[in-house]
Amino acid sequence: MFEWQKHSQDATNVPHFQDQLDFMHLRAQASETSSSENRKPSKDEWVGPPSSPSAIETKLGWIIAGATDTQNTEVMSRHTEATSDDILKRFWEVEEPPNQVDSVYWSKKKCMVVDHFQTQHSHSSIERFVIPLPRRVNASTIGEFRSQVIRRFVYIERLLSSKGLSGQFNDVIREYFDMGHAEPVLESDFKKSAYQVFYLPIQIVQRDSSTTTKIRVVFDTFAKSSTRVSLNDTLLVAPMVHSPLIDFLLRFRSHRVALTTDVRQMYRAIELTESDRDYHRFVWRSHPNEPI
Repeated sequence: MFEWQKHSQDATNVPHFQDQLDFMHLRAQASETSSSENRKPSKDEWVGPPSSPSAIETKLGWIIAGATDTQNTEVMSRHTEATSDDILKRFWEVEEPPNQVDSVYWSKKKCMVVDHFQTQHSHSSIERFVIPLPRRVNASTIGEFRSQVIRRFVYIERLLSSKGLSGQFNDVIREYFDMGHAEPVLESDFKKSAYQVFYLPIQIVQRDSSTTTKIRVVFDTFAKSSTRVSLNDTLLVAPMVHSPLIDFLLRFRSHRVALTTDVRQMYRAIELTESDRDYHRFVWRSHPNEPI
């Protein structure tokens, strides 16, 4: 909204609203001499009872104009003011393409994550990335969480059974093992203390509109352990290295035909080191009668 008080004093400042200004002045004068019941409303006007204002649609939006016989003089007004310079500046800020990602603007910790990846990553025998977890220095210790994970799994197990979705859930988990994205914990590794392992609780995302898999499994890395520390609390946060959203939108408008694609199970294709896999444990069984 422009600063209307400044512009309305001189109609030449807003010539494209000249007709609306003239109409508003005439309407205000006419309402003082005639009641709304003696005049036929136009298609852009809502007329109220006699001696009451009318709602009028203009290029500026709907306005209220006319006389009133009410004795209540309290008026409440809500509006937003912006000068033409502010509007022009905002327009250029939106249209200006963003600067390229520059490591100069990254924090020290985010630079550590990038350096960690560049120096520590490797490739497996099937050409998958293998990356150690970027741990924080002097991070708090993760506590015991297996007992809570078991309780949450039993609850989800009963919930899915009541909805008839247990079979779909088991198919999703079995796919993890079939594709090599998960492996059973060795019996000897059960001897490790609670501070050497971490169990991730499972959450279920149900997508009824999906034409393939209606259930998606999500592991909650924000869950707090007995020491009120989650797995995410012990890890560094990486900087955003992909292009900003505005870049994608501009490229989308640049060509007549736009193509989109998706990388299937991208995050599951990144392997963890042997030592880090103990911090990504989860519990599962295919039937309630089986042990966890």
